[in-house]
Amino acid sequence: MGVADRDRQHFRKFVGMMPQYGGLQRLKPICGRFYHQQRFMIFLHSILPAIHRTHRRDDIDAGRHPFFDQRAGQTGCGFDGDSDVDDKGRHDAHLRMCSRFLMTTLIRPATPADTALILELIRELADYEKALHECHATIESLNTSLFGDRPHAECLVAELDGKVVGFALFFHNYSTWLARPGLYLEDLYVRPSARSQGVGKALLVRLAQLAVQRNCGRFEWSVLDWNAPAIAFYESLGAKPQNEWTIYRVAGDALSQLAAQ
Repeated sequence: MGVADRDRQHFRKFVGMMPQYGGLQRLKPICGRFYHQQRFMIFLHSILPAIHRTHRRDDIDAGRHPFFDQRAGQTGCGFDGDSDVDDKGRHDAHLRMCSRFLMTTLIRPATPADTALILELIRELADYEKALHECHATIESLNTSLFGDRPHAECLVAELDGKVVGFALFFHNYSTWLARPGLYLEDLYVRPSARSQGVGKALLVRLAQLAVQRNCGRFEWSVLDWNAPAIAFYESLGAKPQNEWTIYRVAGDALSQLAAQ
């Protein structure tokens, strides 16, 4: 068996086992030595266009796919032209899952051209937090805050296969006890359709890298106490709640009245 045939066989097993195991680490015994040599990832990326082609319903119904042809049925992972609708639907789902696994994430600094989309994401986050009525940001005010003569904050955007699906907006605070700056994350948001693909973690990792590069003593943020999934996610990354602190805020009329005293 040649290398190409062996790789195709590994790929068939990969797709067949994704629903049961769902993770690359579990594929190590299957993929053998070329898992360690990173040939597996190179191979998967090389067949990404073929995977996307299988999303066409007519190709699935006709059983056409370069790696899932009639012979693939002999492996127990493929389907042939005589398979029933349930089998085809199952393999269609397998292929979609594999395609999602292969999507590439890019974290980059936001540009003025991203302002309208960032505002759209901010409003989606506000709606999720049940506070859309409190979101008064405009494209003009956001553009000034991020890209004006004196920016007040910075923003990273996350792209998944070239499409912006999330953002992280942050700024620097300061610790007098450490006599060092800190990095404060104001907002982190990933669209529901792009979750569970490592986008949120990629944003946080990049922010942590910036904090280290800028000699920050702390990287911190706030989270709503009812947002259990977010809390569990943050704690899985090593974040610790600061339960001894209570945030106070003066805003709106109260801010104007305090300033007038």
